[in-house]
Amino acid sequence: MALDLEALRTRLNERREVVLERLRSANESLDELDRSQPSEAEEEAQELNIARPQVILDQRSRNELAEIDDALARIEHGEYGICETCGEPIGEGRLLAIPSAIQCVECAEAAERRAQGMPSEPERVLGGPTEPEGGADT
Repeated sequence: MALDLEALRTRLNERREVVLERLRSANESLDELDRSQPSEAEEEAQELNIARPQVILDQRSRNELAEIDDALARIEHGEYGICETCGEPIGEGRLLAIPSAIQCVECAEAAERRAQGMPSEPERVLGGPTEPEGGADT
């Protein structure tokens, strides 16, 4: 079954609009906080506590927007659906679940294990890190 790039492009563009609206809303909220004039230090601290999660959300939204734009560019350049790590096709199920995916399931899982400090698949099978020939003293 061939990958329906137009359907995926539509989903990416729809998600892009949702993220852009979230960014607009977060910016409006932060602008409102900037315009308010707190009368006491405690109120200012409360506003900072409100603003902090909005700034984090804003950064996550910007990151997601960049991922979506990258995926749309890959579609345009005929590079969509190819794992950036191993060069193999990314499974259709993964692309349907995560249209901006840049890695196949296997490479994404390996990257996640490395990020968590877990052994790679060969290390797990062999029972630990592999040593170069000649032992650890060479």
